[in-house]
Amino acid sequence: MSSETSPAARHRGFAGFVYQRFKEARVLQAAGSLTFTTLLALVPLLTVMLVVITAFPVFGNVSALFERWINDLLVPSGASAVTVYLTEFKNQAGGLTAMGLAAMTLSALLLMQTIERTFDGIWRARSTRPWWVRFSLYWAILTLAPVVAGAGLSASTQMAHWFPALAGKTGWVWMGLLANAVLLYLLYRLVPNREVPHWHALTGAAVTAVLLEAAKWLFGIYINNFNSYHLVYGAFAAVPLFLVWLHLLWTMVLGGAVLTASLSGWHGGSTDLPDDGRERFDTAVQILLMLQTAQQEGKTLRPHDFRKRVRVGGERLEEVLRKLAQYDYIGAEAKGWLLKTAADQIQLRELFERFVYLPGLEGDSVPRALRALILPGLERLDMNLSEFEKSLVEVPVVSDEPEPPAAN
Repeated sequence: MSSETSPAARHRGFAGFVYQRFKEARVLQAAGSLTFTTLLALVPLLTVMLVVITAFPVFGNVSALFERWINDLLVPSGASAVTVYLTEFKNQAGGLTAMGLAAMTLSALLLMQTIERTFDGIWRARSTRPWWVRFSLYWAILTLAPVVAGAGLSASTQMAHWFPALAGKTGWVWMGLLANAVLLYLLYRLVPNREVPHWHALTGAAVTAVLLEAAKWLFGIYINNFNSYHLVYGAFAAVPLFLVWLHLLWTMVLGGAVLTASLSGWHGGSTDLPDDGRERFDTAVQILLMLQTAQQEGKTLRPHDFRKRVRVGGERLEEVLRKLAQYDYIGAEAKGWLLKTAADQIQLRELFERFVYLPGLEGDSVPRALRALILPGLERLDMNLSEFEKSLVEVPVVSDEPEPPAAN
């Protein structure tokens, strides 16, 4: 196996691809923006989540664990004063009127909107959801995340009761790791306005959750052993620590989002860069053939169905699907994609001219000369999709392996 196709080379290529996406997404700047937004919306967000989890009697004994998990996630070691302030703010928020609670809910929803915009930038989404869909999604996450986390914490508490080895600090670390992974999975799976495969979201969530636990541990070591910042900030030392941790937290969360998005962009060693007209044309023909087969079976296909056969990145796949839909070759329904133009009406030459190269009819000598060279080859494409599909079984498979010597 050559070095270009070795596992080590593919891993290096993927790492470079993730790093490039990390820079293009301007993750550090986005993390700074979200840090500031979080400062304004943190108390409303926590208040809404606590109201949700206390609304379920079955989680009545878990609300304290849930609050501890949130504090452990957001407040680093050495900044315990921030926990006191947050607790006081949340207690005061409990006495708000309905109008005040609505304002706090709006603040939490605005934070979710900022997160969605950042995620859409990372996933390179070309459109945004309608406002009513976005509102429903934000509310679902704000209510679903506490319930799922509460169920996980409740189950972990029962397991710690049955298995004493899981009790204590070790058990709490595992509980926090699981809750963080669930929350991150929901963010990566639901927030971007792109279809994110379950396994990609789960992989990104698991990696980020582990990195969060490692970062908390390392941050605690730094706080406990290098406390010179107390000499500078004195009683206010908790504030810069909290800001630094929030920025680090968002950097890791957005980095996990970049990793998750890269798993779709890097498919079988293929990336969404560079742009390749031949690849787009091949992909378009493969998609149309798959939809032709699905139509004969009375089925529709979703993006993950195409990924099983088409070896391009997720963004390139969506680009080709969108362009095919633009020319009315295919259409999207609630259940998936389907063929809109009959296969015997889809001309390969027309596809080639739309996806790869359309010879110019006017211009100087260069376009005319290129047209004269290309037209004979284009005439080979004067067939429809049905004819091409039938010709596939007639094309002999040419092997690159040398034929064995004839026996004497």
